Amino acid sequence: MKRALMACALLATLALSITALADNATKATGTAAGTTAAKAETAGKAAAADMMGHMQKLAGATWIDAPGYPAGCKVAALHKDATIACAYLKFPAGTKMAAHTHPAAHYATVISGTGTFGFGTDPAKGSPIAAGDFVYVPAGAPHWLTATSDVIVFGSMVGPEGTTYVNPNDDPSKGSASN
Repeated sequence: MKRALMACALLATLALSITALADNATKATGTAAGTTAAKAETAGKAAAADMMGHMQKLAGATWIDAPGYPAGCKVAALHKDATIACAYLKFPAGTKMAAHTHPAAHYATVISGTGTFGFGTDPAKGSPIAAGDFVYVPAGAPHWLTATSDVIVFGSMVGPEGTTYVNPNDDPSKGSASN
């Protein structure tokens, strides 16, 4: 996290330096440099705004189909940089997410809804989940989820994206999954 914050600070400083150089070029060379300076200034403002952070309300989230997840599952991206990603995930009632793994560690907090979550591959060996519950899934650890009601989760990961099903026939992107 410290590395990510330091990288953002470095980028913002670099962007502001570019903006200053572009402003000097505009004064020295006129209109063509002015266009470049305007673009650099916009980039500098964007970098500075990112340093300020942002806020996302659940009610205003933009939901899209969640790639690699069963039909009806949705994701609303919140933040992503080179190492960290955060999103809301929505699992409709009745969703059965078969045992799968991710190449990165995942951290999840149930925002609303109920279901069953388990490690490993045996759907008989899960634990009930409800609003407020937290789950840490190490990289490569098989896990699964069944949604009893509509479930919304806030999730974050540190590392590369990806979902690999323990049983390749369960992968919904292959068209043969038994959701």
